[in-house]
Amino acid sequence: MTIRINRWFAIALCTGFVGLLLMLAPSQTSISSAAQKTTPCPPTPPEPRITGAAMQRYEHGYMIWIQDTRTFYVLYGDQFSGSLVETYPDDQWKEGMPETDPNIVPPQGKYQPTRGGGYLWRTNQKVRDGLGWGIEPPTGFTTLIEQRGDTIWFAGQGWDVFTITGKTWQSHDVWRK
Repeated sequence: MTIRINRWFAIALCTGFVGLLLMLAPSQTSISSAAQKTTPCPPTPPEPRITGAAMQRYEHGYMIWIQDTRTFYVLYGDQFSGSLVETYPDDQWKEGMPETDPNIVPPQGKYQPTRGGGYLWRTNQKVRDGLGWGIEPPTGFTTLIEQRGDTIWFAGQGWDVFTITGKTWQSHDVWRK
């Protein structure tokens, strides 16, 4: 079971606790030693963030680009879960470079990745062999991301929600439940 505590609730709780201690402390001009020894409030977890993203589904996984960190997440496996996640920085492809390689022709009904993801796919044989061809064109969207410890949660395109824990991933689709 997961208990989520809102940041404002934690601040209000700590403020109320300190106020209660001050009211119960003996009336003196200085703060009592009990109030001086109170435990500080726990740190608040990082806030979820909203950023641009792009996603492409492949024969053997997904590639997801996160705009604010300029990171590619390569998720190897079937449509719903996988045993391997790799991350790559988006620092190779630059605006003005070719978006695709015209010498690479996908089979009927498949897609060559484009832009930065395409550059990664074309220049990294492990990524290319591991993912296979795109089975949908890449699509841009806005995502919500939250990270707690070693688990990253983010909304994919449409109804997909992904969790990445360590080096494994899982896709959760509300329509499949």
